[in-house]
Amino acid sequence: MRKFFLSSLVVLLPQLTQAQIILDSFKPGYYQLSDNRLSVYKGKLKVRLDELITKDEQGNVKRFKPEEVYYVKTASSKRYMPASGFPLPATTLFQGDKTAKPTLVELLDSGQVKLMRYATIVAGAPMMNAGGGMSYSGSSTKAVYLLQRADESEPVSLPSAGISGNGQKFLDALMPYVKSRPDLTLLLIKKRVSVKHLADFIHALNTGQPFAPTTASNF
Repeated sequence: MRKFFLSSLVVLLPQLTQAQIILDSFKPGYYQLSDNRLSVYKGKLKVRLDELITKDEQGNVKRFKPEEVYYVKTASSKRYMPASGFPLPATTLFQGDKTAKPTLVELLDSGQVKLMRYATIVAGAPMMNAGGGMSYSGSSTKAVYLLQRADESEPVSLPSAGISGNGQKFLDALMPYVKSRPDLTLLLIKKRVSVKHLADFIHALNTGQPFAPTTASNF
């Protein structure tokens, strides 16, 4: 019985560790490659964590690794770029944190500080069903938010914001980025910023404007 459980679990692990598909169907947009940033290519795009898939007007499909991609933007204004070097969250009960190899992440804001989001599917616990087969109980999406200054080569991952969305470790990690902005610093001290406001908060920093949260920031 134990051998059956272990062998079934090995078969199931690829499903448990499946990375989230960022953009599952082809959408119009454009992209730039890291070896020729001046050239802009248009087409239909499908974005995954581990590759960019493109289709031109003739239906020709090309695949690019994250390190080959410089920038992606879809017609819906979603933006993506490669990132690496940050700790990955555990995606199953059997995986510990690992350091990310080049992967495509969503770019939420840019300027003196880039704000990015990496997301994976976190699977539930495996269980044996009545027929003797293996399944797992539900899944959820876990997001890691990344910050990268213009002069840095790799991003830094923010700590979890906790159940409240504005845990102290999360707020403390933001503090060094806004030390030149007393108004934003005060908001952190008073815990007026939560993870749902993060894009607007970094946008205020990048533009020099006051912090103005919007309903659209609740991602």
